[in-house]
Amino acid sequence: MKCTIVSTGFEEALLEHSEHEGPIPGLKLLLLDEIWKLYIKGVSDFYVNCERGIPLWAAEIICALKMYNKIALHIVVPHENQAADWTDDLHERYFQVHSKADSVEIISAHKNDSCYDDAERVMAEHCCGVLVISSGMYKNTEPSGMGSVREVMENGADIVSDKRFALSGGMDEPMDVRFTRICRQNVKC
Repeated sequence: MKCTIVSTGFEEALLEHSEHEGPIPGLKLLLLDEIWKLYIKGVSDFYVNCERGIPLWAAEIICALKMYNKIALHIVVPHENQAADWTDDLHERYFQVHSKADSVEIISAHKNDSCYDDAERVMAEHCCGVLVISSGMYKNTEPSGMGSVREVMENGADIVSDKRFALSGGMDEPMDVRFTRICRQNVKC
């Protein structure tokens, strides 16, 4: 089975700080746990757009799991210069996961208004399920910010898992994080 991992981008504010402090280590641990649970349930192929934050972390986790497991990473790049303005460290990590990926598909040569939605659409079309990581601050609502993933999955899809976590990590107030697993109807994922 195949699964797409997307983030609504809520973690962007956290990226100004060290990845080794605050709630980020806890968030990475939750991400590892969720990817492993999907793998145990039969998901062997994962699609990400490799954007800064959760998509890049997911790609790094999957690359680490590839050392001892039959798991595949597929990167769908929204545009060629996606990592051009990133720090040297992030730039290097980005290309490291690209070198270890099983496939890399570039949607557009240049950034445009639709390249991220187009990348999400391509990823979702390949998959039986989507794992959405979002801010859990809006209780009892569906996760927002999924764009094209929602369009593709709406036609016959169910939310099969919706978990919320509070991460503190030295912040004034705990950060709510939401992991929502959406699967096409009649598919276990």
